[in-house]
Amino acid sequence: MKSSNTLVEPEIESETRGHVRVYWFPRDFSQSRFGDRATGSNACTLIALLMAQRCYQQEIKICTPDNQISKATVNALAESILEGNALHEALLARGALRHVNMTVPEAIAAAGARAKFVCEWRSLVYLMDLGASLFEQLAETLADWERNPPPRRHGHDLYVVLIADNRSVLLVFQKDQDRVSLIDSHQHQAHGAVVVQVQTAYLQQLCAWYNSLLQSCYGARPECYELSYLYFKCFEAGEMPSG
Repeated sequence: MKSSNTLVEPEIESETRGHVRVYWFPRDFSQSRFGDRATGSNACTLIALLMAQRCYQQEIKICTPDNQISKATVNALAESILEGNALHEALLARGALRHVNMTVPEAIAAAGARAKFVCEWRSLVYLMDLGASLFEQLAETLADWERNPPPRRHGHDLYVVLIADNRSVLLVFQKDQDRVSLIDSHQHQAHGAVVVQVQTAYLQQLCAWYNSLLQSCYGARPECYELSYLYFKCFEAGEMPSG
């Protein structure tokens, strides 16, 4: 798998809340400010998709064994923000978007060859309070993923785009690491992007942490949200993944 050539070394602040490990990026490292950006960004769905692609293709481990965020994760997020913003701006300039906030199928189509092997396994919209239901809905669908895996699934990793309050974030389920990571490219008050990780057994704590983040940063209490479950299919003879 091709590795990233981007070299980014931001000062990352880390903290632990119960079993939740949180990695705060500096304020300028977010989708609305990274790369000397002067305007806001609505490219979060594209960024989440491109980040999933890089995690899969580069076989990225989000954190190191000593609980530090990996350089590969930082570089992949930087590249995904830059690429996602550039692609989103090009789509806007062509008048190709129905709305500034893209759906997951729109993002997959816009990514073109880069997303050739990504498959949307399931997409579900919940008219429920996110804080009261997110963990249960994730756990139920994850159990079905293990019981009834899709054909041509490559590996056991699962990527979930969570859309709530017009913001998309990426959940990465890495079975061999026994870890779940949340990757959020938005700005958060004095901080930039944030990466959060737990052992799989503590997924409920991660869900509670994210619900609290939405309330504290944006005053949001979503009563409607979407979960889009993505995986990468195996290559057939003559097929090659996009770089």
